[in-house]
Amino acid sequence: MTAAAVLGPRTVEEIVTRAGRPGFDRWAQQVERCGHCARPVRLRGRVVHHSAAGRQLTYSTDVEPDRVLLVRCGNRRAAACPSCSYEYAGDMWQLLYAGAAGGRKGVPESIRAHPLVFATLTAPGFGPVHTTRTDRTGNGSARCRPARGKPRLCTHGRPSWCNAVHAEDDPRLGQPICADCYDYPAHVAFNWHAPELWRRFTIAVRRSLARQAGLTAAEFGRRGRVSFVKVAEFQRRGVVHFHALIRLDGPGDFEPPRIGIDALGLAEAIRRAGAHVRLTVDMPDGSGLVLRFGDQLDTQTVNAGPAGELTPEHAARYIAKYATKSAEDFGLGDRRGSPRPRCRSSKSASTPHGSSGWPGSSANTRRTTGCGAGSTCSASADTSPQRAAGTPPRWVQSGGSGAHTASGRPPSTCASWARTRATRR
Repeated sequence: MTAAAVLGPRTVEEIVTRAGRPGFDRWAQQVERCGHCARPVRLRGRVVHHSAAGRQLTYSTDVEPDRVLLVRCGNRRAAACPSCSYEYAGDMWQLLYAGAAGGRKGVPESIRAHPLVFATLTAPGFGPVHTTRTDRTGNGSARCRPARGKPRLCTHGRPSWCNAVHAEDDPRLGQPICADCYDYPAHVAFNWHAPELWRRFTIAVRRSLARQAGLTAAEFGRRGRVSFVKVAEFQRRGVVHFHALIRLDGPGDFEPPRIGIDALGLAEAIRRAGAHVRLTVDMPDGSGLVLRFGDQLDTQTVNAGPAGELTPEHAARYIAKYATKSAEDFGLGDRRGSPRPRCRSSKSASTPHGSSGWPGSSANTRRTTGCGAGSTCSASADTSPQRAAGTPPRWVQSGGSGAHTASGRPPSTCASWARTRATRR
């Protein structure tokens, strides 16, 4: 049985006042029709029809409770509005399932035979952090980072090991073992340039497939096309990684590829591309930093393996879940980032554990996402033509890297479904 929520005296007073008003039934109807949205938009105005007979007023919000009409806010972040987030996740699932299995939303069932892979690309390591581990049996918890051999202190005189068994709600999870040893500039640079690294990865996948098929890039473009949808997610340590559904299509809409590469071949091309793609960026101190994806690159075929394989339903559910997650889940407060790459904190990368930034937020997340890029944001913006527009601050609540994107020519989108639903309402 769920425990009753504790309401303050002011909230109770507002509930009683609302229930006692004459227009309560109509207000409750509006609240239900907008899906019990947490932050409904309050519209005020009138609808006037113009005809040969003249103007006729057909509707006015003056007759509504509080003289407003409530509509959904449409925010996809679960931390901002659970109701709209749930609806968005449903739309996203429908879109992804249609692209993976077909048979709905104008997508033929033949699309199910196209090579399809679910891929996860992670960031490299920037220093040891507190984490959870399982024991050798796979059923219990193990120590975080047990000392091997004779324990040694790091160069800053701090322990380089951790014998604790962390619970899932331990605030130390994701925090560096030593904040001074942790490579914060590289961490910040990876988050800032992750979209460009992803773009180069998609190019590398196409080139890898072309080489695998014995074709030139131009010939591959006439016989096949790589389509994908991806979401960006924050790990506990505050760094971005990507989940993606990558499909090999023909050059036309819903056309099968004209090359002899199956899902296993597509997975191999993805692994090769992920291992070899590189991006060299300028750092504030004038040095160059080579960015790459981490060694933990996972690929799972969809629809093309033995029994127990990843199904379109599971893949679509996984992507849709992360499309509604936001940075609040990892310690950032509910705030909108500025489109200008200005720094909100003057703390250096070596700020010790537990320093204050935003109340209740993860120290590692604060240091690397203070203004969408961290303490080196201005220098990063100046040296990165790809991110000069300040994209990370805009998307910082949704994962920091453009949230989710898709390629190809989808028959429908979440936006088109939302417009249809709004028209129906």
